[in-house]
Amino acid sequence: MEREIIDYRKKIENGEKVEDVVRGVFERIGDDPYGVFISLNKDTALARAGELDKKEKDKRGRLFGLPILVKDNILTEGLRTTCASKMLEDYIPSYSASLVKRLEEEDAIIIGKTNMDEFAMGSNSESSYFHPTKNPIDPSLSPGGSSSGSGAGQRLGYAFVSIGTDTGGSVRQPASFSSIIGYKPSYGLISRYGVVSMANTLDQVGIFSNNVIDLVSVLNVVGGYDELDDTSIRRGVDFKLEKFDDLNGIRVGIVKEEDYWDEKG
Repeated sequence: MEREIIDYRKKIENGEKVEDVVRGVFERIGDDPYGVFISLNKDTALARAGELDKKEKDKRGRLFGLPILVKDNILTEGLRTTCASKMLEDYIPSYSASLVKRLEEEDAIIIGKTNMDEFAMGSNSESSYFHPTKNPIDPSLSPGGSSSGSGAGQRLGYAFVSIGTDTGGSVRQPASFSSIIGYKPSYGLISRYGVVSMANTLDQVGIFSNNVIDLVSVLNVVGGYDELDDTSIRRGVDFKLEKFDDLNGIRVGIVKEEDYWDEKG
């Protein structure tokens, strides 16, 4: 199974510079023709990459130098968080969501805040105050939503993983529309402290990725108990990556329409 994060780590250990990688990401983004972002974090991200390149190998975090995208309803200290609404057009949080802190503590680099439906209410980004997001496979089609920018940005190769939120399909749908992996965890597995709520009893932070190994690598960082979130699980998260190397023997259940719907409705 693919392990893009592990392959990336090997390249860094062999001398590739994080700053060069991050600079390459921004070159690919260019003028953001697909409308992935509401705010880019270019200056801070490049400065952070330069700092990481000086960090001793034995002190590097589990997500060292990894470019990551974050949906714009997740608070980021010092970086604008708008929820794609004019109401919050100039809002700059004074603190970061717990999951953002965990990402940065493990040396991930936030490339920018991604476009979405306003306050996560929608499924195609057309309600965003700033602009719609285009489907990266076919710009004439919907990118899905509400985590439109995170899904599209992941497909376009702007990050190793992207963070979204899912209340009623807002990670799973755009992942399907962009043909990538979208994960909505069980309730409470990832802290929601610092995530702007859409529907508190259903909201979950979700992850976009190109492969399961990378997804689990990030889940092991952001998942688990958070004393700031009373709904979070009361234990840590440490999924063993080797369990996901071979899916032989895994059974997948498929519910057919006739199993729950008849002609009478």
